[in-house]
Amino acid sequence: MANWKRLQTKPDGRLLHGANKSCSQKHIIPVEYFSNEKNISYVENILAICKEQKLDKKDVLYSLAILLLEKHHILHKEHVKKVLAAYPGRHLACFESSMLPDGEKDILGILFQSMLSEGEKNTSGAYYTPGETVKTILENHQNKKDILFLDPCCGSGAFLLSDIFTSPDQVWGCDRDSDAVFIAKINLLCKYKNHVFSPNIFCCDFLTEKAEEKRDIPRIKKLFQTSFTLIATNPPWGAVSSAFTDENKNIYHESFSAFFVKSFQMLKENGTSAFLFPESILKIRKHENIRKYILQKTALEKISFPEENIFTSVMTKQVIFHTKKSLPEKEFSVIRNGKERTFSLKEFLEKKGNFFTFPDEEVSIILSCMQKRKKYDLSKSIFALGIVTGDNKRKVSKKYSPGMEKVYTGKEVHAYTLSPAKNFLFFQPEKFQQTAKKEYYYAGEKLIYKFISSHLVFAYDDRKSLVLNSANILIPRIPRIHIKTLLAILNSTVLDFYYIHTFGDLKILKKNLLLLPLPDVTNKEDKEIRDTVENILQGKAVNEDQLQRKIATLYALSDAQYDYIVKSLSFLRKKVANTGNKR
Repeated sequence: MANWKRLQTKPDGRLLHGANKSCSQKHIIPVEYFSNEKNISYVENILAICKEQKLDKKDVLYSLAILLLEKHHILHKEHVKKVLAAYPGRHLACFESSMLPDGEKDILGILFQSMLSEGEKNTSGAYYTPGETVKTILENHQNKKDILFLDPCCGSGAFLLSDIFTSPDQVWGCDRDSDAVFIAKINLLCKYKNHVFSPNIFCCDFLTEKAEEKRDIPRIKKLFQTSFTLIATNPPWGAVSSAFTDENKNIYHESFSAFFVKSFQMLKENGTSAFLFPESILKIRKHENIRKYILQKTALEKISFPEENIFTSVMTKQVIFHTKKSLPEKEFSVIRNGKERTFSLKEFLEKKGNFFTFPDEEVSIILSCMQKRKKYDLSKSIFALGIVTGDNKRKVSKKYSPGMEKVYTGKEVHAYTLSPAKNFLFFQPEKFQQTAKKEYYYAGEKLIYKFISSHLVFAYDDRKSLVLNSANILIPRIPRIHIKTLLAILNSTVLDFYYIHTFGDLKILKKNLLLLPLPDVTNKEDKEIRDTVENILQGKAVNEDQLQRKIATLYALSDAQYDYIVKSLSFLRKKVANTGNKR
């Protein structure tokens, strides 16, 4: 099953959207896709032959498809010959005496994936879903009759080959890759070798409905006029092109959203869908619209988490959404680490950002306790963005010249202090692309926080320092809480715990900071914490654990709850900067 339409590249190969693997020439054998790992050596041998003889990929697939059809004793059948005749491959004599391995449901799919470079796999989406994962995704449909199934990005047919289907007429699929479509057709012909049929699998773009072959257009039109009882897929993940945006384009921040919405619209009433998504759908802000669509337009039945990453060489974790085309239910279940829990739909509909966060009971109690202790927030404080020069190469220098000022980046921002600046610039706001007000940079006291981070990291500044846009500025306006006391609270383990479990973004966003619960602080507590922070800023030794526990008590958290927080974060964040971090 196809996955990952990766981030785009320019014609010269440079990235448009950050680092990716689209230019990688490395070949990776998808070991997770094998039914029998003893067959890995067979694939390695085929790859070696292909490399040595510089064989064309289509010729290899065509030749091995013939071997597979011969093995199933169906090569002579007319409907099988039609499928072969439509594929532009040549028969290679070097494979005539080869023996295909036993026990593999999709040996051609494995070979196809292995012949692609990592860059090609990222561009084409050739990451196919292993059989055990397919079985898990479709397990609730095992005993259902009269299933009419669609995989809108079927790859070599992992879902189409599921044992829950008993007839080739039950399964439909499409994919943009003609090689993958050919393999899927061969796989179906072998599975249903006693049937005479033309596989309902087409080379077309599911989102635009554009066909690769004109002769398929009538049947493809039928596909898009059909309503299905079950749609399951592992859609491409990545940027959506303008070619398939429509009235729902505000939902389509990534391709998996577009695939989900279009698929859901093709379900029959009470039909169901199962989609394998990147885990980022749960909490990343740009996916808020698709979360809202799922909560409001579908009956969300279940969200389940694979116990480990499914795909070789892919670090992104996955999550499976099971939905039904009917009125939304009041509750849905979440399965994680073998445990099933039930959640109220209303909780997520009312949550700002519609984030899907599923804390355990102890986490929920702690977050609720901290929220109840909220006395202040940052709504009256001043936020300012770092400088956007528009051309750092020309306007930012590693070498100091007379008239230049130090400028800090996110890399120099540490808890409490800034490490020495490594960059300089002439502060000429009129020549920059974007700046905050001059007085914000030159404030007598301010906090500077790291922007690209999953943790809260704030530094104190009283030297009127400039910052680039990887670091932002906070000038607090909170009664009764001194700026240095607030610095300790913002850097605390407990508030970091709150931020991670509530938002989980990889950027520290103003809209999230505004929602942080800040506790009431007595004059005595304020002075004690401020004095400790003064010692930290002067490079003196302090009792870090004592400071963290003191802040925990501001939120009425017990020692046991604080210990739980530290344990759940897997490490006690050592916030105190040593003297080497001081300017």
